[in-house]
Amino acid sequence: MALIPGVHANLSEAFYFKDPAFSASDAIDLLSGMSPAKFLARRNKGGKRTQALEFGRLAHRIIIERKAVEHEVRKPRKIELPYHEPRSPNTKKLHMTTGSDLVLDGPLRQVARMKEAMEAHPFAMAPFNHGGTPEVTLVWDNPATGLRCRCRLDWQPPAGYQFFADYKTTVSLRAEDLDRAIERYRYHVRAAHYIEGIKACGLHDDPRYLIVFQEKDPPFEVEIVEIDPEDLGWGRIELNWARAVFAMCEQTGVWPPSGAFKKWRRDGQWPAAGEDEVSRVGLPFWARRRREAEHEAAAFSTDFLRQAAVRHQAPLDR
Repeated sequence: MALIPGVHANLSEAFYFKDPAFSASDAIDLLSGMSPAKFLARRNKGGKRTQALEFGRLAHRIIIERKAVEHEVRKPRKIELPYHEPRSPNTKKLHMTTGSDLVLDGPLRQVARMKEAMEAHPFAMAPFNHGGTPEVTLVWDNPATGLRCRCRLDWQPPAGYQFFADYKTTVSLRAEDLDRAIERYRYHVRAAHYIEGIKACGLHDDPRYLIVFQEKDPPFEVEIVEIDPEDLGWGRIELNWARAVFAMCEQTGVWPPSGAFKKWRRDGQWPAAGEDEVSRVGLPFWARRRREAEHEAAAFSTDFLRQAAVRHQAPLDR
């Protein structure tokens, strides 16, 4: 059963991810360069569980959803997550659960120290401590495409509160690394999607979307960031394109494979069902320029072969 537009609290994570509405992750996948055919196959299969994602989920449950974890710890399932912790006779298995999975002591101790660092920060926990509600789902219809959209807030603050925050773990808070993370994970697109949902669901007319980044290594430093307005504008442009592609696929029933999708991006003609294309590929621009420079410097000259032949023939001529 699909979710209806509105604000949904107490919705399980599993139910949320099964809903067919368009999400920020859908937009990011389509913007990554994968074909709609591959996108659809991945979407139907469900997200891939990785060690990094599971660690982030664990940190989120313990640090942000404090009460939820304490409640769900009572009946853990005996499932190990793929953390590579050396095994020994003294290795204790599990003390806590993320809600469905048991985890090893190492990650739990690490997250416990991260939680201490968050709480010691002067205002890192402020967006998550104002009497709000964790893990709230927003559902709305995008007027430009007619698509039903969804997002899941880490924390819904009380009515009238302007700041909405996402908690993310990271390996580095260096400025250049955060900039690369914004590009790699398209946080500017995610921010645009969430801000639209917050407005559409009537939570705030002018929300500010913050990201609380925390390093995973000691001393577990924390930094709170806000996407630059210009980059947020690019996020909206990219988001609108991804939604339009998704809407076109749904309307036509055609999810083009890679070749046909590239052809469409060149000539603008949406492919018919079963249509594909022989693609022309080549060296990247930088690689072609490098070869041109090397060629001008005689790096590929074959004169050495002619010169060697001349040297070998010289005694016979005499």
